[in-house]
Amino acid sequence: MDLSASQEIADKFNFGCSDDPKVGGAEAKMGIIEFATTSTVEQQLTCDKSLFMATLSGLKQPCPSGDSTCHGWTYTGDALEQAQG
Repeated sequence: MDLSASQEIADKFNFGCSDDPKVGGAEAKMGIIEFATTSTVEQQLTCDKSLFMATLSGLKQPCPSGDSTCHGWTYTGDALEQAQG
């Protein structure tokens, strides 16, 4: 996903660690799993919006060869297994 789109979507969420319907319902926890040819947990689930946004803004397009134009397979299943863990 494009990083700017990810930032825009995440910014609309109310981050927090409570789930109290009396004050507006559940708050969000988010994490980041970056995946393409390999998958890496870049940010564990957090309810700290500033930490999440800082991690997100520091991400770069992965490329094992170091060449920014490289392409590989996208192993979505590996990322989903990491998310489940």
